[in-house]
Amino acid sequence: MRYSVDFLIVGAGIVGMFTAYNILEKYQNKKKIIIIDKEKEVGIHASGKNSGVIHAGIYYTPDSLKAKFCIEGNKFLTDYCEKNGIPINKVGKLIVPTCVEELRKLHDLYDRAKRNGAQVELVSHKQAKEIEPKVRVFEQAIWSPKTSTIDPVKLIYKLYEQLMDRGVSFLFNCRILSLKPMENMILLNTQGKDVVLIWNDKFINCAGLYADMIARKFGLAKNYIILPFRGMYYQINKKVLNTNVYPVPTSKYFLGVHWTVYDDKTKVGPNAFTAFWRENYQGLNNFSLSELIQTVSLNIILLLKNKEYRINALKELKKIRKKDFIEEAFKLVEMGSMLNIDDFIKAVPGIRAQILNLKNFELEEDFIVENTENSVHILNIVSPGLTASYPLTKMIVEKFI
Repeated sequence: MRYSVDFLIVGAGIVGMFTAYNILEKYQNKKKIIIIDKEKEVGIHASGKNSGVIHAGIYYTPDSLKAKFCIEGNKFLTDYCEKNGIPINKVGKLIVPTCVEELRKLHDLYDRAKRNGAQVELVSHKQAKEIEPKVRVFEQAIWSPKTSTIDPVKLIYKLYEQLMDRGVSFLFNCRILSLKPMENMILLNTQGKDVVLIWNDKFINCAGLYADMIARKFGLAKNYIILPFRGMYYQINKKVLNTNVYPVPTSKYFLGVHWTVYDDKTKVGPNAFTAFWRENYQGLNNFSLSELIQTVSLNIILLLKNKEYRINALKELKKIRKKDFIEEAFKLVEMGSMLNIDDFIKAVPGIRAQILNLKNFELEEDFIVENTENSVHILNIVSPGLTASYPLTKMIVEKFI
């Protein structure tokens, strides 16, 4: 079978689908779009496995793409969920220090948030306890009333439904047999059938964990490689707090174990460790020897070359044991006899597609977009990727498509 489309998007996650959404808006539904994915349905990876936090724009370096799009994305997603009947938990967030050193960092974080235009307040110990009586806080905390939580799967499926209604085609279970950028052609196998797709305008790479490999087919991402990080959560099957509770981040690489609140449950985590291969979710599922060799080798070099990463990665190792993990979480809240270790149930882990810069062996902090005449490649979509997905892809469509 052979098909011709205007835009071919690889990746049926939130970024790929909002890219299609913005193309439809720009061209008033007049362009033919197909989204392909190697999985059997939408949102199988980071889009469906993230914590579902709609962030408020606090942490990100001023003038970064993350800072630019997080606040706009927060407003858009809040409005979108309300208009489309997607439950949204407007519970806010407290960021709490536990010592003098963290209090100093809290003030720096508050200044950064204000420069970003985030709506935040510096509250006293008493005010923080009024918001959440169980919170542990050293003197002051940051209160973020605009932080919310959603079920990301419900968002993804609502968007999928709307795109289908507007004429976007989806092709699942796709295995790429060959990709010919100079000919605007890709050969796929899906459900045992070979399919040739020709794109007339742009090939758009939103492939997440494999975005770097696809970009290299177009001569891009020459100095980048994805280093996957696996984040493990524990879940409590009831709501135990009024608001999300986060620590003061002490590293640009790891945010720290935090409490995330939903209507009927609470998530605690994540920790963060380098995954052994890109889809190292559980056991030996999706095992790849070549990816194992690559990720282990890169992580060893990173540990040797990057002192800050090494120090903080060793701290993360202490959270492997469930007991140590939960002790870390209890530095932020006081539950008394309300919870015990058996209440914490291991949840499905997520994997972030973190870009490593091979020139300086730094983990890239911001979103990265590269392009050729006939393609656009969206790389390093890590937190707040869900929150920023609409305005980021809107900018990409306006600038490159």
